[in-house]
Amino acid sequence: MFKQLARDGSIYAAGAIVSRGLALLAAPVYTHFLEPAGYGALDLILTAGVLLTLVVALEVGQGLAREWAALPDSKAQRRMAGTAVCFTALMHGGFLAVALPFSESLSEAIYGTTDRSNVVQAGLVYIAWNALYLQLQAQFRWSMRPLSYVAISVMYGVLTLMLGYSLGRQWGVAGVLVGQTLAAASAVGISLWALRTQFEWGLDLKYLRNMLAYSMPLAPSGLATFGSFHVNRFILNAYADLDQVGYYAMASKVAAVTALLTVGIQTALTPSSTATMKLPKPRVSWFAYLKASLLQH
Repeated sequence: MFKQLARDGSIYAAGAIVSRGLALLAAPVYTHFLEPAGYGALDLILTAGVLLTLVVALEVGQGLAREWAALPDSKAQRRMAGTAVCFTALMHGGFLAVALPFSESLSEAIYGTTDRSNVVQAGLVYIAWNALYLQLQAQFRWSMRPLSYVAISVMYGVLTLMLGYSLGRQWGVAGVLVGQTLAAASAVGISLWALRTQFEWGLDLKYLRNMLAYSMPLAPSGLATFGSFHVNRFILNAYADLDQVGYYAMASKVAAVTALLTVGIQTALTPSSTATMKLPKPRVSWFAYLKASLLQH
């Protein structure tokens, strides 16, 4: 296990340095044509996107990770993986259909003005594609394919930078988001081709129920944890302005360099450990647990 962990961790680390380095490079590149307020507006919609990714699909990918190594054969793994991807696509597609008509109201809620409704629309589409991309990237991890994971993440980073820059210069913040959407859609297409033997398409309700029994309680806890670290951006926007959010976002990008020191081991640890350890299956769903807790009180 430790030999594989070291090997995969070094691959993930190298890829993370390149892909996250490209993400860090995007900050000074975008600020060549975005004012601080524009960069702050971009950061707010991307932060909101991370929060939505945690809750819209109910963290079903975490349930897949939990169940993956315990499945009896490759057919069951393909069935569960296909169910996770289909569920993610359906949930984000449904959320997108509901949210797009309210883009002006969402712009008012996020930015205090309806003038950035086009940014919200572009952001919502990007969030859906990026969530699907992240689900497919996780599948490379559970399938023990770190080289494919890294290759596609680096490609995604390059496309994001190039398309975000070229379209952002023409259309501002909305252009950056359109460029990132095109990059995410391209990465999704290539990932689906690379993982074409890993999925059996459809929604298997039994597998979906097993995944959600584990993952649903993680969605609100993940939202609370992530929100506690990033709510400061929204507070800063409410009590100051988007210029200050932009300056803060740039400083955060610089501070994030330290995370590159441990990201390789962190990325490789979960799939390596679950592949070699026999984890007990959860016997009680979170619904039953909640009901029992209420009855006790």
